[in-house]
Amino acid sequence: MLIAPAFAQPDELRAAVRGVRDTLKPQLSDITYTLDRDWAGDPAIFFEVVIPDALAQHDPMLGKSRHLLADIQAALQPMDKWGVIPYFKFLTESANLASHQGSPA
Repeated sequence: MLIAPAFAQPDELRAAVRGVRDTLKPQLSDITYTLDRDWAGDPAIFFEVVIPDALAQHDPMLGKSRHLLADIQAALQPMDKWGVIPYFKFLTESANLASHQGSPA
């Protein structure tokens, strides 16, 4: 069984994600991820992308998330380079803070 590069090279993946985060600031506040298997058992990367509240108020969240999704996919190439299926969750800073405090957003 082959191991996806994302699982075999965690330090390189971490550096690549950090580079994307730094490149896309101030469009996003943070991007974190978890490596696991998806519902079908395929190797996957689950991204959580945090968008600044100020930007979310001035730009519709759907439009902002579409642009960020395309930029992140183009920069990281999750399937082609890392061998994982990407999944994305977009949150505003305030919703992210609330979710980490255990209260509803």
